[in-house]
Amino acid sequence: MMHAWRIFVFLTALAVSAAALAPAAFVLRQRPGVFTYASSEGSIWSAQFHGVRLGALQAGEMSWRFSLKDLLQGKLIARMDFSGGEIEGDATLLGNWRGDRRLVAHALTLRGAPVSQTLKLPGATTIGNLDIFFRGGQCVNARGNLFSDVLVRTSAAWRWQGPQLRGAAICAGEAARLDLSGASDSGSVRAGLDLSPDGRGVWRVEVQARKPELAAALGAAGFAQEAGGYRLSKDLRWLPF
Repeated sequence: MMHAWRIFVFLTALAVSAAALAPAAFVLRQRPGVFTYASSEGSIWSAQFHGVRLGALQAGEMSWRFSLKDLLQGKLIARMDFSGGEIEGDATLLGNWRGDRRLVAHALTLRGAPVSQTLKLPGATTIGNLDIFFRGGQCVNARGNLFSDVLVRTSAAWRWQGPQLRGAAICAGEAARLDLSGASDSGSVRAGLDLSPDGRGVWRVEVQARKPELAAALGAAGFAQEAGGYRLSKDLRWLPF
C-alpha cells in the first residue's frame, strides 16, 4: 500500500509539473474570427500574448494569469489585462464545476467601432464597474455603466453626427445585455450586445433618422432598412475558449 501511495504521489507531482510548464496556447487556442495572436510566451499560469485580435478588434498586448490553487478548489479564475491596442483595461473570467460563470471588468475602453469589414468608426466606448453573473444557464445579475461617443464622430464617414450613447448592463432573459441608447435632433440610436452563458453573443444596432445621405452610408455598411429605420445584427463569440 505504501509503495502504491508513493507511485500515486509521484505521478500527481509529475502531472502538476508538466502542467506548470505547459505553454499558454494549451488553454487559449487560436480561433479565427474569435481569438488570434501573433506570438505568446509564458505558461498556462502566467503568459503574455502579442498581436492579439478579439473578433474585429486589434487588442494589442494581453497578459493572462491563472491560479492553480483556485483550480484545485474547483474554481476557474482567469485575469486578463489589455494594452497597446483597441482594447485597454482589465477583465476577469470566473467559473466553477457547476457551470456558473461571472465576468468582471473595473474599466475597459474599446477604441473604434467595426461596422463592417471595410468600415470602422472612430471614437471610444467605455465600460465601467461591469459585473455579470450567470447561474444555471441564466443571467441572474448584471450591472455596469456604459458610454460611447462613436456616433458623435461619424460625420466624416456617414455625413451625419449622431448622439452620445449611454447605458447599463442588464439581464435580458437568459442573456446579459450591454444596452446603449441616445437621441438628438438628427435622430436616435439604440445598440445592444447580448452575451449568452455558453459564450455566444449577438450585437444589434437600430438607427432612426431621415436623411438620404445616411441611408446610402448605412446600406453600404450592411444595415437593412425596416419600419422607417435601419437595423444591423451580427453573431459573435465573447468567450475565447
